Amino acid sequence: MASIADYLNQRVLVLGRAIYRPSGKLLRIDAEEVSATINDGSFFSTIPSSHTRKFSLRNTIQGQRDRLGISAIIGKWPGDETDEQIELALKELN
Repeated sequence: MASIADYLNQRVLVLGRAIYRPSGKLLRIDAEEVSATINDGSFFSTIPSSHTRKFSLRNTIQGQRDRLGISAIIGKWPGDETDEQIELALKELN
């Protein structure tokens, strides 16, 4: 903080990496350099928006269909095999 104390209450340029929350809002800036600026324009006066889309759990979770998840197994395995038959079948797979 001592190294940037001179910049308090002044317009500054912060170079670094912006870290965003899953919602897309800014969480923090990992600053690499802070310097005075003479730019009076508004282009550099805003925090850049996230380049990624907002995280949506609804879009991430996929419903199970006929060939996905447990629904792909139910009703397909007879279940009347002995342990020896299953062990033999697994050995044949290797």
